[in-house]
Amino acid sequence: MALAIATSPATVSGNTVANVTTASFTPPNNSLLVACLGVQFERVMTLTNSGAALAWTKRRETNTNSYTAIFTAPLVTGRALTVTATPDSAVSLGMKLFVVTGADLVNPVGAVGGGGAAGATASTTVTAYTSTTANSLGIGVADEFLAGTVSTGADATGFPFRIVDQTSGVMLYKNAATATPGTGVTMTFNGSGAANYVWAWSAIEILPVPVITPFTGWGVPIK
Repeated sequence: MALAIATSPATVSGNTVANVTTASFTPPNNSLLVACLGVQFERVMTLTNSGAALAWTKRRETNTNSYTAIFTAPLVTGRALTVTATPDSAVSLGMKLFVVTGADLVNPVGAVGGGGAAGATASTTVTAYTSTTANSLGIGVADEFLAGTVSTGADATGFPFRIVDQTSGVMLYKNAATATPGTGVTMTFNGSGAANYVWAWSAIEILPVPVITPFTGWGVPIK
């Protein structure tokens, strides 16, 4: 089963808030939930959900004045739920939750990457990571402290958010899986407004369910 982005809740954001919560959504069985966070300043972030608690794991975080992080949680049995991101103190932030199908729920993440620095250019393309597995999928987030409008390149689908005079960013997934291991996976972040950008970006490689090749003995597949 190929990796795919299933129907996912809309991006949520808030100006100096104690938390943000998605609308209720119902992922299918055997989904991987991927939460991408763009935050004005560094915070200790906690992910929770309604109903029975899922096992949320922080896969990558980047702090360069602005802050980004990506969490994942496997969901074996689909059900309706909401997801809440809570900082250790109030801050302006945005969150996009992606529902991924076809992912390896035991080992869902391969390579990770992140970076950014003050004074970066308004638009930048980064090599987010080097792929480790055939047919993996890249997901990323970038936050820009100076509150310009942020978008992504044509090779990805982006979900921007903006809190005027506070922070803004974009959460994205690549439009196509990366076919070959050892490939540098790029992501593009386009900004606007002030020149002295304070980028913070994070990215992860989502791994597909492993393909098991049946052993063939004497020309007869043994399963």
